[in-house]
Amino acid sequence: MHGRSGWIWGGRIIAVVAVVGLAIYLLAVGLDKADKLAGTLSLLVAVAALVAPYLLPTGQPSSAAPPVRAPASGSTQSVINTVVGGNLTQARDVDGTRVPGAATPATAPGTAPATGPVPDPPGGQYVNGVWVGGSLTQIDGADGDVTLG
Repeated sequence: MHGRSGWIWGGRIIAVVAVVGLAIYLLAVGLDKADKLAGTLSLLVAVAALVAPYLLPTGQPSSAAPPVRAPASGSTQSVINTVVGGNLTQARDVDGTRVPGAATPATAPGTAPATGPVPDPPGGQYVNGVWVGGSLTQIDGADGDVTLG
């Protein structure tokens, strides 16, 4: 990130030098010529501002495809308006699940946050308005056994 901030500061310095140089030039040529030149420069800046979003890179690869979702099996897992003192794990469409050791009980961190009613949870796994004291893990469509813990 350091190299990028160098470019930003370099651009700022060049902009300041250009503005100061332009102000000195406009003072030297007189009011009438300065007015005409300022109008022309304003037009160029406006056109550049309109065209810039289409010409400058966005920082994201243009060939990036949207993520592909696995087809839902019709079952839904949802946790809504709940406080979980430990870890929360949702596993769906998994061939086998193994949890080594016993779960350790934890103290609940407080009351559940108030959220609006959720009409119908979407298919798949859904968590809304939940405070989790540990980690939240969601597993969907694993092509084999899953070991949790």
